[in-house]
Amino acid sequence: QLGGHLMSAQLDKEGGDALKCRIEALGIDVRTSHATKQIVPGQNCRHRLIFADDTTLETDMVVFSAGIRPQ
Repeated sequence: QLGGHLMSAQLDKEGGDALKCRIEALGIDVRTSHATKQIVPGQNCRHRLIFADDTTLETDMVVFSAGIRPQ
């Protein structure tokens, strides 16, 4: 998630944080304020994401979502 909280166009920070807690309760790692710079083959998983701050995450699945921002 590039924004500071989940679904920032639809939810306020409290709502986004509540959603994040619910998703994390399912065992899913949620990262906000992360911009993906590159996706390369992983060493231990299928994909390795390299973020703009040069941190990385290895994963077997990458989900892309696209939306529109109002002007």
